[in-house]
Amino acid sequence: MQQCGSAGEIVTYTAGDNLLYDITEDDFFFDLILLDIEMPGNTGMEIAASIKPCLPNVKIIFITSHIEYAIDAFELSIFRYVPKDEIDKRLFSAIQDAIKLITLEDGKVYTIQTNSRLEKIPYREIYYIEREGKNAKISAAGGVSKVRKSLQQVYEELNAEEFIYIEHFCILPEMRGKKYGQKALELLGGERKTVILEIDPPIDDVSVRRKRFYERSGYQANRFAHVHPPYKKGFKGHDLVVMSSPDQLSEAEYRAFNSYLSSVVMKRCLITKSSY
Repeated sequence: MQQCGSAGEIVTYTAGDNLLYDITEDDFFFDLILLDIEMPGNTGMEIAASIKPCLPNVKIIFITSHIEYAIDAFELSIFRYVPKDEIDKRLFSAIQDAIKLITLEDGKVYTIQTNSRLEKIPYREIYYIEREGKNAKISAAGGVSKVRKSLQQVYEELNAEEFIYIEHFCILPEMRGKKYGQKALELLGGERKTVILEIDPPIDDVSVRRKRFYERSGYQANRFAHVHPPYKKGFKGHDLVVMSSPDQLSEAEYRAFNSYLSSVVMKRCLITKSSY
């Protein structure tokens, strides 16, 4: 781990079922797990599927000779897939990328630690916090967690910066040409947080002008091939350009944003739309 620019405890298992037991029964916590797919007992795919409900944010790297499992690995939100015949070339960089993302997220998690468990809840996945008796109850994407603290104490501990995501940004026709859009973006920039938005690819006059407007306002287009998830089940996502201010996003920052978009924003959108 120190060769990859980080230090941490490494635990080695000779059987995947032992790892699964420690996580599901004894509440062991891991940031990063390296798994083979073909193993005695439960396969790596089965173990990953069982681990995810307990550790929804764990980064899993598959090391295997079976390329045919790559699609299934993608559906399980596996962080990286490393073929065994390319392990010398790809494993080190895969671990480095995982550590960068973990480090980025680590300062933005709420940690609940007791004598029997350690739980990390990413800020971006927290829906709301409420009082329940002498506990603070945190409702998040991964479920509900309770901590024996006051709401005030939890709010003070949650004092952290986060990016701002603009899902839709529009100006009424009668207000256009008066720089209201630019002023609104300047106000958001005053929050001293990274501001992220999505636009259509610049393929016609309207989309080209829109991109230039954001560039004049200090936004930069990012290089990532980005697909916005569909708002309705059964439909395909659509290609968009991710723009950010004041700087371009790193790969780790983009992954964090894309995860937030899929697991928080779109989940809420689907719940809201299905309730009507």
